[in-house]
Amino acid sequence: MANLSRISEWRAGDWVEVRPLDEILGTLDSEGCFESLPFMPEMIPFCGQRLRIFKVAHKTCDPTGLTDLRRMKDAVHLATRCDGSRHGGCQAGCLFFWKTAWLKQPGSQQANAPRPVCDEAALERATRAGKQDEAVWRCQATEIVRATTRLSPSEPMQYVRDILSRNVTLAEFLWRAPAIYLEGVRNKLLRWIGKTASEREKVAKRAQLHLRPGEFVQIRPQEEIPETLDREDRNLGLHFEADMRLYCGEVHRVVGRVERVIDERDGRMRTIHRDCIVLEGVTCRGLSSRHRLFCPRSAATFWREAWLERTEAENPAVADGKTAR
Repeated sequence: MANLSRISEWRAGDWVEVRPLDEILGTLDSEGCFESLPFMPEMIPFCGQRLRIFKVAHKTCDPTGLTDLRRMKDAVHLATRCDGSRHGGCQAGCLFFWKTAWLKQPGSQQANAPRPVCDEAALERATRAGKQDEAVWRCQATEIVRATTRLSPSEPMQYVRDILSRNVTLAEFLWRAPAIYLEGVRNKLLRWIGKTASEREKVAKRAQLHLRPGEFVQIRPQEEIPETLDREDRNLGLHFEADMRLYCGEVHRVVGRVERVIDERDGRMRTIHRDCIVLEGVTCRGLSSRHRLFCPRSAATFWREAWLERTEAENPAVADGKTAR
């Protein structure tokens, strides 16, 4: 029971206060890390702010693709995303991981922080891996594997944590979990009888839309997406993730075009030469694969213009003032 009490100590929706920078620096090693997780320079402007917990980051997906889920200790996601300003202009827009050692209950007393062995200059240097003249970046996304341990998708306790932390409601769990496992069985049967998307040979081409920030688009119906994908569910190398199907038919605002992202596998900046669109409120929800079920990381999803169509209609959820996903 003591363990369950600890699980529910930090919960989605609770208010927390980010500690002052000097207190946070006192928790970091000489490389700007706490338990192998970097505190990034882009996080400094949030120091001292009172923010609400978006999700408890007790687990996360593996951005390198080598494993499915990873277990993270004592961390949460606030509604704060990286702007890439100190990492070469990376446009991935990742949610920050906030270690609970960097947070406190609103109004609580300032802690007696140990003498820091790290300063802002060290945080800046730590954004690069290896020599400073090498074009290799280091951030929370590139360090996830080092800062976590492997978590089996079949471990039941993670779902208890999902519910007790309020990441997921009991109703959502009872609705989503069986459906996702049944979907996995269905896909295996389809592959066995040879009727999956792996048989596709050609990708239908569509005229580019040249979308700009602020425009509204409607995501094409799910039945139209396969004709734009190759046998690996990709369009010119960009993968159409299973979770993206949840947004088919919806209307969203264009946030911008992505041209530069850090590759989490090796830390190198990759230039995206073809169209790559980010939409407002559209992120991975961890609801389409049992291998990453209820992952709270909420990574931004990237869209080809072939999967979108321009529209004058606004998203009703946005127009009504509802909170975006």
